[in-house]
Amino acid sequence: MIYARFKDASKWTTEEQFKKIDEEVGELKEAKTDEEILAEGFDVIQTVFTLFHVKGFRIEKIDAAAEKHFLKLKKRNNDDEIDISTFYTI
Repeated sequence: MIYARFKDASKWTTEEQFKKIDEEVGELKEAKTDEEILAEGFDVIQTVFTLFHVKGFRIEKIDAAAEKHFLKLKKRNNDDEIDISTFYTI
């Protein structure tokens, strides 16, 4: 997944970023068309990745957490139908 990373996230706090995530999730819930759902969904994704940046998480930590998450999905679904490589690339 490719995402925009702000050069200076020090101007935001964790609390402010959680509020922004809540705001974007609310907009996603109200989206009606496929285009709106996609646009608002990516706004949610971006605000979560911005939170990671605000928290100071390095890409290696994010990558390791993503790998752990997708392995959890595979285990939970007890099948090999989840193709991690096509869902998550960085």
